[in-house]
Amino acid sequence: MKKKNVLMLYRKEFDVDPVPYRQSKALLERGFDVKIIAWDRSGLRTDKEDMDGIEIHNVKVRCPYGKILPLLLKLPFYYWKVLLKLRNENFDILHCHDIHTLPIGFFISKLRGKPFLYDVHDFYLDVKWKFFGLLMQKLEKLLASNASYILVPSPPLRDHYKKLKEHVEVIFNVPEKYLFKPSDGNKKSKSDEFIISHFGNVRWIKQLKDLMEATKDIEHVQIFIGGGGIKINEVRKIASKYKHVKVGGFVPYEELIRRYSQSDCIYAVYPSTNQAIKYSVPMKIFEAMACGLPVIANSEGYTGKFVRENRIGICVDEGNLSQIKEAVKTLMNDHRLREELGKNGRRLVEDFYNWENMRNYLLKVYENTIGEGRNKNET
Repeated sequence: MKKKNVLMLYRKEFDVDPVPYRQSKALLERGFDVKIIAWDRSGLRTDKEDMDGIEIHNVKVRCPYGKILPLLLKLPFYYWKVLLKLRNENFDILHCHDIHTLPIGFFISKLRGKPFLYDVHDFYLDVKWKFFGLLMQKLEKLLASNASYILVPSPPLRDHYKKLKEHVEVIFNVPEKYLFKPSDGNKKSKSDEFIISHFGNVRWIKQLKDLMEATKDIEHVQIFIGGGGIKINEVRKIASKYKHVKVGGFVPYEELIRRYSQSDCIYAVYPSTNQAIKYSVPMKIFEAMACGLPVIANSEGYTGKFVRENRIGICVDEGNLSQIKEAVKTLMNDHRLREELGKNGRRLVEDFYNWENMRNYLLKVYENTIGEGRNKNET
């Protein structure tokens, strides 16, 4: 069979998110050719890159993160440059990441007569600007129903998108179980500090400040915050007032795995209004599970339900410093509980929540989409 070409549209710099990287590698290993059109919002990337066999073309349109108005103003320029980029590109399947790329992906799909997939990372069911949120929902409903498949990271989102499309596949944002795994148990002696880590792009301040404040009087506790993001410099400034807090920058994959092995628990508390908390589970919780580490997580939303039902950590109400303090002290002083919660998480990863398992769901979606396109051509 002729090798199939996959074209992905991505809404930011490619190396920010491991999800499209894992997907691309899985497709390459299955024999697909993969090309990614990424939005270089910093304007600092080279025009073309190769990452482990993945061909990346960077579309340069400067646009700050975290601000809606500049995003809306810049999107048309991004779309126009994508169109210019694709004039001479051949592809069999178009894979659109997030609603940012959905309009241009839908247009190109119709123009070229090719199937497209809609991959939901961020969710706009309820946002701060109600009118904007309603507009996004209307646009998404109109365009996403034309996708061959909608890919979502959780069952609640599957239930929502089933109203738009029958073909909705849950592909959890989970790590590779062979790569993220528990340490050998010799990482530290009993005299070492109790290390609480938080990883990921920093877009919120209050939740991290709450952790710093709640633990400032607990002896032998160290906090490590690793990541980039629009708020990292503000967090670094706040952390300078706390002797037990260290803030690093962007943590690459190899370093991230080492940092997990040096941690005793993972702090994954976000704003309770955050869509990832309300409707899915942050990837950092799955990474903690894979590494056999308990989490301190939101009690709100689907995340809280998932953590409680699977006994993988302790849930706290966002902003409740006394609950955060008690959770830290409980995990710090109860080694048996800490070990039990960590083992629960690792067992779930080995059984189901791992990328080795999810890649099979992804490849099945691609096979079905190819079959669907072949049937249309035959008729």
